[in-house]
Amino acid sequence: MRYRKKPIEVEAFRLRRDMVDAPDWLWGLVGEWSALSVSGPRRLRVDTPAGVMTAGVGDYIVREATGEVRPWSAAAFEAAHEPAGER
Repeated sequence: MRYRKKPIEVEAFRLRRDMVDAPDWLWGLVGEWSALSVSGPRRLRVDTPAGVMTAGVGDYIVREATGEVRPWSAAAFEAAHEPAGER
């Protein structure tokens, strides 16, 4: 038997260096921008039920209908999601 994943709307924000228009829900659920290495890019710490994950510029931070927040790489997010309009 075959199954199709039910369409579920999520809120998402694509990280940028300035974070100027980041949604309010994001600020209370993520850690600080941190330099993980001297030569590497800055990363954002995200506390998830699975532990601390990190996201970089261009990655998406997704808040699911359950309230769970986690980072997604741009490629994975764009393969699994399509725009549903503004709220």
